[in-house]
Amino acid sequence: HGEDKIAANILEALAERGYGGTFTALPIVGTGEAYRRSPAAPSVDGPAKLLPSGGFSPLRDVRHGLLGLTAAQLRFARRWAKRAVDSNGSLLVLAVGDVVPLAFARWVARWAARHHRKQLGSPGEAEAPPRVVVVFVGCAKSQYYVGSDGPGAAADGKGGGRCVYYPWERWLMRQCSLVLPRDEATAVCLQRRLPERHRAKVKYLGNPMMDNLGIARGGAKGRGTVVPTLLESIKAELHRCVGNEGEGEVVWVALIPGTRQGEVLRNLQVILAVAEAFIEKARREDRGSAGRPSSSYGFLLSVPPAVDQGAFEAIVEEEQRWLLGSSGGVARVYRHDGGGSGIDTAASFLALGSAAGMYQECISGCHAAVAMAGTATEQCVGLGK
Repeated sequence: HGEDKIAANILEALAERGYGGTFTALPIVGTGEAYRRSPAAPSVDGPAKLLPSGGFSPLRDVRHGLLGLTAAQLRFARRWAKRAVDSNGSLLVLAVGDVVPLAFARWVARWAARHHRKQLGSPGEAEAPPRVVVVFVGCAKSQYYVGSDGPGAAADGKGGGRCVYYPWERWLMRQCSLVLPRDEATAVCLQRRLPERHRAKVKYLGNPMMDNLGIARGGAKGRGTVVPTLLESIKAELHRCVGNEGEGEVVWVALIPGTRQGEVLRNLQVILAVAEAFIEKARREDRGSAGRPSSSYGFLLSVPPAVDQGAFEAIVEEEQRWLLGSSGGVARVYRHDGGGSGIDTAASFLALGSAAGMYQECISGCHAAVAMAGTATEQCVGLGK
């Protein structure tokens, strides 16, 4: 889940900057794999469950235990709030995503403050103000969803005549110490709609979905920079397998079927059909002087961590158009059978793998992407794909 990855990135940055606290993560949807792989090593010991829709269809998830899971998470959050607040009442609560984690964060802050006051024996909040900081990273909504043409339009009150955040969401934001929307247009709209005393807490600091992609900008070797040896080795293996090195331009296309286990295998079948359409177009329209396509398609398919690579391989091989050329190295390499004609077998090939860093290199090294995942789509657009 993209929200978990964003939160894990923030925790890593806090740890690098010497934040002295301990981290506890509560994934609202999913099992929190991004936290388990994070160098910040937050504890992930609250109730968690994989739901069929991955949080996109609450009515569907209700039939599979969503209400019971939410109640258990609230009980865990309340117990954690009481344990986490120290003698000084110092607590940082980070919410990433939409109104659900925002509401959880607000409840945690209230429970922590109430418990702190009881510890001090103070009859009133004003006599013993706890230091509870709530930070909301709003990556699920954008003012562009309602037609804003940019920050200027948002400031003029345009964009469909309303703010993308509903009044109850903005009320919860008023309880936060810091609100970080994902784009400037949304930040401007919130600053306009919130009461004046709350406007300064809304800041645009960049799109969190673009952080820690492992891509160096401006030639600088920044934190998490990925050395492009993985993608280069995949490309070399593809060329050795297909044997078309120097015969035409290779158009690299990243295939991103999603990350949620309930949808990703279905999406993969759709994305492979799109790949077939690329190949068919090349065969019909893009002939070189020798009767072969003048350009080749190289499809890069990174297996999400939560999905078994064998399931991906089975779907690719079921198509019977993709022939295994190599299973060594960092990826399995398939070549297309050219629609059975045999005249353009060098026109298309596919690399499938789950090596660490493959996803980042796929989207940074491709010319185009076919994506069925929200965060991945934002990242590809942000990279100019």
